[in-house]
Amino acid sequence: MQRADPGGALQNAAWCNALFVRSLPPLLFARAPALCLSACQYVCGGVAILMCLVALHDCGTQFRDQYEWPGKCNAGRHQSPLALVTRDAVRDWYGAHIRGPLLFQNYDNVTMYGLNNGHTLRWNVAPGNASTGPLLSGGPLRADYKLLQFHMHWLSEHAIDGYKYPLEIHFVHVRTDVDSLDEALAMDDGLAVVGVMCQVSNAPGSDEALEQIMPQVPAIVSPVDVTPEVRIDIMRFLSPNLQSFFTYSGSLTTPYCQEAVTWIVMDHPIVISDEQTTEGSPVKCALRPQYLQITRAEVGGVHNYRRLQPANRVVYHSASCASALAPPAAGALAAAAAALYCAVGAIGNALHHIACKIVHIKKRFFSENIKTCILS
Repeated sequence: MQRADPGGALQNAAWCNALFVRSLPPLLFARAPALCLSACQYVCGGVAILMCLVALHDCGTQFRDQYEWPGKCNAGRHQSPLALVTRDAVRDWYGAHIRGPLLFQNYDNVTMYGLNNGHTLRWNVAPGNASTGPLLSGGPLRADYKLLQFHMHWLSEHAIDGYKYPLEIHFVHVRTDVDSLDEALAMDDGLAVVGVMCQVSNAPGSDEALEQIMPQVPAIVSPVDVTPEVRIDIMRFLSPNLQSFFTYSGSLTTPYCQEAVTWIVMDHPIVISDEQTTEGSPVKCALRPQYLQITRAEVGGVHNYRRLQPANRVVYHSASCASALAPPAAGALAAAAAALYCAVGAIGNALHHIACKIVHIKKRFFSENIKTCILS
């Protein structure tokens, strides 16, 4: 593939990818991954595209045939996902590996569009967001990473302390200092993926986290469908505690399973709705629950998660605020620094969630049509 600078080819990859998805029959991309990759290169003029080059995301990955997946999927030594266990993880008390808080910049107003690529629902960052788009840094990362897309797996791919969540959202980022995805995939840390678990509930307010994208979901139930662009506050999709996470070096979870990923898996889930109704609109009607709407998408099977892989490497766990106040054998200065580190993240988190609550309340009481009413 030709080398492509992030300011050019990588920006245009999403639209090239959408064109390719529209042009390829579902049966073809479900059964001919090699042809899919070649066609992707031809249609897109050799542009390095995450979804074709990295994981055949637009080629109908068959999750029931995982033992036949190509590349490093069955031969690699550091594959993902893992069963993450708190007591087995290395708690990074003094920041030897996790060197400060995770920083999320420009995640609050991102132009994106959704699509169904035959094995998941995905939202891509639209072209033109390169200069002001979402940037991830800090924590275990040694570079800046820009967001390319987020997508969903059900059930969750990672397990936390023996528990699999109903849904896991992956936020896929690429290093900002690479010229192409080929280069990123050749590095141990070319990509950074943030995993957020979703718990299903019918409690009040459980529809708030995903409500921005739910009106689009019915339009992309079938493969090859693409939605118009919308502006999304991605901070509402992230964990309520951004500084509490597992991190390890691993791989993509779809072919060719390249081992180029720094994984950051949040250990506090967000809540999505199991029951949802529309109130305040001229017509009062029942909406499909968020979880059921998402999981009824046509992805080649009932579920779209990869099996757990051998946990044969070090997994780090960030020091939580409670434990960081008094780490083992810590001096007063270290304890104070840890407390300040956690407090800054917690305050920022709290302010953002309060702002989201206020916006949600205003929409509920002052908007004539706060949600799209989807009739079954």
